Amino acid sequence: NAFASRSVVKYVTGAFEESRVDALKALALDARNAAAWYQMGVLSRDSRFFEAALIQFNMASRCLPENDGRASRIEKKILPDLRKQTEADAKATLGKTPADPLAEANKLAGKAKKPAETDKAFAAYRIAMAAKPFSQKTYNDAVEFAKAKGRWATVVEFRLRSLMYLPGDKNSVKSLIEALQKTGRKKEIPMWKEYLSMI
Repeated sequence: NAFASRSVVKYVTGAFEESRVDALKALALDARNAAAWYQMGVLSRDSRFFEAALIQFNMASRCLPENDGRASRIEKKILPDLRKQTEADAKATLGKTPADPLAEANKLAGKAKKPAETDKAFAAYRIAMAAKPFSQKTYNDAVEFAKAKGRWATVVEFRLRSLMYLPGDKNSVKSLIEALQKTGRKKEIPMWKEYLSMI
């Protein structure tokens, strides 16, 4: 559909968030839109969200006809490369991730008084998000902490990350819109409101 095509154009011109929103709109209209899934995979890979990219490229491949050469390219080249990158990232953080990363992040957040302690808590939330990328509670706890600290740019970061994994979550979109307002990024709000109306 037109949103998927426009997403590619926006990506090529460097309008990455607009590209992401258009790809999400395309998926809201047709959950089997291979071009939109592929574009989401590109955006996730470029943002180093390799696990999300794996899922999105896999969905693109599944939505294409079996005899389509693009599906073969995804299966033979893109997915293996992403698996290697995901494994490398996992090895890099092995031993650094606590048994319950969210509990650790919440513990650090509860003690955070100084800016360095706050930054350490945010780092712990990022580890928790990487460990359990589909955990809405992790994103919600991290966002509430960021709001309490008045760190609205961090709220934007966390909500964009959550929408890579949980694209249909209306509360995340509403929270993102609020954070965009607080950070003065008002030009982005209409596209997210339009997306919200579509999901």
